[in-house]
Amino acid sequence: RLNKRAEVRLAEQLNALSLPVTSGIGLDADESSDWPGERSFLVLGIERSNAVRLGLEHGQLAIIWCSESAIPQLLMLDRESP
Repeated sequence: RLNKRAEVRLAEQLNALSLPVTSGIGLDADESSDWPGERSFLVLGIERSNAVRLGLEHGQLAIIWCSESAIPQLLMLDRESP
């Protein structure tokens, strides 16, 4: 219940940015894993600072972010500042 409310709040914040947003499920690449997957959002065009700020605000340990180079970067949020 708490996660669902947080997810709805994040979706509202992302929609307010007026950027393309798609929801999805992050799954383990290992098909034998019993990891249930995590709901996630893909936000096209979000600035790194906004992505970090939202991740910190929502208690995330890390986010994946890409610049125009389209090379994904794992950002550990305990090492980032908004």
